[in-house]
Amino acid sequence: MSFYQEIRERRVLPAVGVYIGACWVLVEILDRLTERYYLSPYLTDIVFWGLYSLIPAVLLLAWTHGRPGKDKTSRAEKVGIPVNLVLTVGLLLAMFGGKDLSATAELVTVSNELGQQEERYVPRETYRRRLAVFFLGREGEIPADPFFPYGATALLAQDLGQNPFMVVSTPWDNREHGYYSRMEQSGYRDGLGVPLGLLREIAARANRPYFVDGSVRSDGGGMELTVSLWETDTLREVGTYRGEGSDLLTLVDEASEQVRAWLDVPSGKGAFGGDLPLSETFGSSSEALKHYVDGLNAQLFDNDWDSSLRAFEAALAADPNFVLAWIHRALAQWELGDVAATQQSLAEARRLDYRLSERDQMRLRAFTYRISGETDKLEKLLRMQIELTGDVTYVRGLARLLMLTGRLEESKTQYRRAMEQDSSDLGSLLALARLEQSTGRPEQAIEYARRYIQARPEDLAGNLLLGDLLTHAGRPAEARLQFERAQLLDDPPVEPTLRLVGLAAREGEWSEARALLAEARAMGVSALHASQVLASEVAVEVRLGRIERAIELIEDLFEYNRQVLPPVEQVFSYFVPISQFSMMLGRLDQAESVLQEAQASIQPPLNQFLSFIEVVLRARQGDFVAAEAALQQGVDALERFKADYLSFQISISGAEIARAHGDHAQAAALYAEAIERARRSPVDLGVAGELTSLYGESAQQYVKAGDLEAARVLLDRAFERDEGEPSLWVARAMLQRASGNPAMALASINYALAIWRDADPDYVAYQKALSLRDELTAPSR
Repeated sequence: MSFYQEIRERRVLPAVGVYIGACWVLVEILDRLTERYYLSPYLTDIVFWGLYSLIPAVLLLAWTHGRPGKDKTSRAEKVGIPVNLVLTVGLLLAMFGGKDLSATAELVTVSNELGQQEERYVPRETYRRRLAVFFLGREGEIPADPFFPYGATALLAQDLGQNPFMVVSTPWDNREHGYYSRMEQSGYRDGLGVPLGLLREIAARANRPYFVDGSVRSDGGGMELTVSLWETDTLREVGTYRGEGSDLLTLVDEASEQVRAWLDVPSGKGAFGGDLPLSETFGSSSEALKHYVDGLNAQLFDNDWDSSLRAFEAALAADPNFVLAWIHRALAQWELGDVAATQQSLAEARRLDYRLSERDQMRLRAFTYRISGETDKLEKLLRMQIELTGDVTYVRGLARLLMLTGRLEESKTQYRRAMEQDSSDLGSLLALARLEQSTGRPEQAIEYARRYIQARPEDLAGNLLLGDLLTHAGRPAEARLQFERAQLLDDPPVEPTLRLVGLAAREGEWSEARALLAEARAMGVSALHASQVLASEVAVEVRLGRIERAIELIEDLFEYNRQVLPPVEQVFSYFVPISQFSMMLGRLDQAESVLQEAQASIQPPLNQFLSFIEVVLRARQGDFVAAEAALQQGVDALERFKADYLSFQISISGAEIARAHGDHAQAAALYAEAIERARRSPVDLGVAGELTSLYGESAQQYVKAGDLEAARVLLDRAFERDEGEPSLWVARAMLQRASGNPAMALASINYALAIWRDADPDYVAYQKALSLRDELTAPSR
């Protein structure tokens, strides 16, 4: 009998064919189940290789038992099948032994911000992929039309980001502290042609294990898209996609699919909402997309929110259903202070939210709650997203919200949780350092900053923060060494040099402070640097009592702030200090005029934050009814926006009213309360640092109220941190005179006047110091 006849008689081929077909059906079923119930993506592969590697065993079984009639087990079967099983197990262990075989997501029940119960699938953290997407304008491959690299980047980031397993960020995400600031500092103002090494450095600082770059070429009739995925730590090229065609959206969709395949990212279909076509979110109008990109770039490159708003409105004129343009139009209007228009744009965006991915819908809701002051709903939404997605981004968002609303211990808990979930999240160490400082634990704050620097020794922000913490801990010598070390890390070292200016001013070393300012001014290369230098100059001039000069510098500073700050912040950064300085010179009419101009420049309800300036002005005018009304407006504004970190303004305002009434004890207590509240403000250590003069104000009021011990304790604390504040020396002189030591009082007031030797003659505090000196030097009667 021939071998072929033997195979037919033993029915080997039918048996193997049925086995292969059954295996194929099983693999297809498992593939559908994996996608539907988010089982391990390796399950299908394990079953496929496991079953098909057993084909030799099936052949042996068919050969032995396939012939009709009773058969005996052969020696080949006894040996071959166990060997095949062992080899299969070995193969599977070799291929999948190190893989995570858990499900990609789990089903949970959560409460949304409205208190309703929802069942959702939550992606597991081990399957998340974090990457930076840089502008697709690779060095040496920049097209004549700059739209293409920006447009392709916007499309790619959107397509990748809608997958719940992907965390994607771009240079557009954060102007001042994001990717772009480092690009601009290195001379790549348009973000194109950035060397690969610099992209790797930026991605590493942002805790992104992967990053994407590429290029787009267009010859008028078609285009070529290149997208490369890189591993950040090793700069290993994971893969490169190259595609040609006439439709950019199609090319980007293919590139996105390839990137996700390289990263072994689950599809995110099914209960996660699937993969929306780019045309659904961006529409089909190329003109609208170009205007949209122009709007993003106007914000990023020029901080020009007016031009940005016009660009988004042009995009909407070309395509009224362009939902992303509605969202960014709302953002521009919010930054420009037009709250009513912002709410109208958000209403339009919500009408079209079916064109957004689930993640973008959540962001839209969060933005809506934030601008409407519905902080409780925003918090519940963030907590729901944390439970649903486990995304550490939401954990950090909740931590920041808790911090801004004054729940500092809860905020610490969330930042620690973020670090537990993402060991690469070193930024939370800096946040914890600030929070420990705000809750009166300076040594723990310093320890967190040191831990950060140990992990990132060349990071400027961490080194500057450590210097700030040492400064506020009363360790100026260590702070100086830290800032000098930071100078070696920054190019140009503008910020560390300005920190040294602040130290010199605290120590009363005015010649050194001016020399350092000149150095910083000479090395500044950007609008941000110029803004920082001018702000430091203003602080120095105010200490020296040169208020007129400070006002001139504020005028110059405003021009640079227009390039680096959002519009509303530009207005506040100009009008608030001008009004304050006018009152310091006793020019209440001028302060009134400035305040009115500021109120006309900012729309409600944001203009309510100007109420704290109005309180001071009305109190000094003697209009206490208006002052109390303005204070209530300010309190309402802080409550509406849950801005607990600004609560020290309430205390300062109350102190000003009490002082104008002549209630020195109440004024002293409220100034002291303002100091403590400012110290607890975690947003910026500079807030507490710039309020050093409050120690002097509070001590002076304690002296006038006759509570000399309280004044002494407060001044001892103040001089530990700052010996260069003239108001402290005035307060000490008042205390020494009240304690029966006029000689020491005269020495103290003369020290203050030495600092103020070039002060403006009509500076009110300077005039009071002169009066006190005259009283101390007047002949005894």
